[in-house]
Amino acid sequence: MRASDACKATTVSGHGFASLFADDLEGYLAFKTSMGCYGASRIWYLKQFDRYCADHALEILVRATIEGWVTVQQSSQPGPYRSWMSYIRDFGRWVRINGNQKAYVLSDRWKAGFVRSRPYLLTDAEIELFFRAAARVEASSPWKWQAVAFFALMHSGGLRTGEVRHLTPHDVHLNDGVIEVLGAKGHRDRRLPLTGELLDVLTDCDTRSRGVFTRNFSPQSTCPTQDLCLSDDRP
Repeated sequence: MRASDACKATTVSGHGFASLFADDLEGYLAFKTSMGCYGASRIWYLKQFDRYCADHALEILVRATIEGWVTVQQSSQPGPYRSWMSYIRDFGRWVRINGNQKAYVLSDRWKAGFVRSRPYLLTDAEIELFFRAAARVEASSPWKWQAVAFFALMHSGGLRTGEVRHLTPHDVHLNDGVIEVLGAKGHRDRRLPLTGELLDVLTDCDTRSRGVFTRNFSPQSTCPTQDLCLSDDRP
């Protein structure tokens, strides 16, 4: 059943959609998955749209339907950031491409103006003080010597917090001077070079970790980085 069909009874779909747009929403998500897009945020917002449509017995994907939901959603999360609107705009385009030429596509007038972020950049002196503090962490866990390596990977290697936390011995190749970041944001992999001081920091962390852990040590621990830098390519 498509959203352009006449009003019919509908059952809950695989993602929990229950409105008359359930089949279209499922088809759209299946299409995005086939393109390698698995974002949970997209699913969450489309579920909000589906619930709104079911609660208001909406049957046609017209302007009033789309903008009515957008208005309600925006009132619940005011602010300049409207990236979530791209999901419903993209959904409208997909419905059009798949046969319903009258489906409404959210107008660009709903786009927010460009908001330039203003990150705080640490000075060289602040960076030095930060890593001095990291080297003096008082802890009984491996964090005591792994903190510097953890933050060095973020600062010098450009890794995200979650990417460092998920590193395994198979991902770190100290002898080759490279590190593999697998299944990162957007399910993408990348291979990064390790040079200079960063390589020295990771090598030191690896040496100290080997004095405590075996290669088969369970990753379940109170320390999130206990496997960090146990490179598989070192004897």
